[in-house]
Amino acid sequence: LSKSNRILFDYRKKRVRPTTDDKIICSWNALLITAYIEAFKATQNVNYLNSALKISQFIQRELLSNDGSLKRIYKDRKVSIDAFLDDYALLAEAWIALYEVTFDISWLSNSKLLVEYVWEHFKNEENSMFYYTSDLAKGLIARKYELSDNVIPSSNSVLATVLFKLGIMYDKPAWSLMAEKMLGKVLAETIEHGVYYANWARMLGLIVNPIYQVAILGTEAQSIANKIQKQYLPNTIFTGGQSENLAVLQNRLVEGKTLIYICENQTCSLPYEQIEEVIEMIK
Repeated sequence: LSKSNRILFDYRKKRVRPTTDDKIICSWNALLITAYIEAFKATQNVNYLNSALKISQFIQRELLSNDGSLKRIYKDRKVSIDAFLDDYALLAEAWIALYEVTFDISWLSNSKLLVEYVWEHFKNEENSMFYYTSDLAKGLIARKYELSDNVIPSSNSVLATVLFKLGIMYDKPAWSLMAEKMLGKVLAETIEHGVYYANWARMLGLIVNPIYQVAILGTEAQSIANKIQKQYLPNTIFTGGQSENLAVLQNRLVEGKTLIYICENQTCSLPYEQIEEVIEMIK
């Protein structure tokens, strides 16, 4: 068999080689970041986390501008094409997830920066949805929306989830309210045609069930968060670290201890120290 394969390969080399598509697409890599983080949470294999960090650092360095604008394509050391809504939404989602496993506030700040740019340049004030293209894009006949899922979740459904989570994490009710309005626009379709609106259905789950913000403060915050995240807890948002750098973390850092708070609607429980208690309370 090996001999036959060599004969075939040598003959095939005489033909013109097919073109290889080696461009790097922002949204696809954002999906991969999220996948790596999910794998890391489940297995605690640090190689997955390192891969997520490596891709994120590349995108931050090569595709992200200081004003929050993105480029979609990187090829041959050059960037091209202004990013579309799926690039922004999927990357913002990925960087929220990256913050939750590292507590590096810069990733959450990057996510917020992306959403602020989208809010200014993609929003349609009249129908609470976001265009697929920016208002700075040139030469467009029409600006369209992405509502139903295809091979990739629809950009508006991803953005709605991002707005909902960031609204809680940064205590920005307007963002969470916008997310609920967006869901309301497609609620009938989500119920009737669930398979094509699966990502909206996931967000519906966040709204109809209590969503808990797990705040962990102290030197062991990241380690404890990762242990809790080995459980599948879809109705949780994790914040924390060693700095009180978000509203929910204010006045909760106690020297010499790592404490866990379960918060709902910006109101937190008394602190826990045992991981098992926290998991049981959430479940």
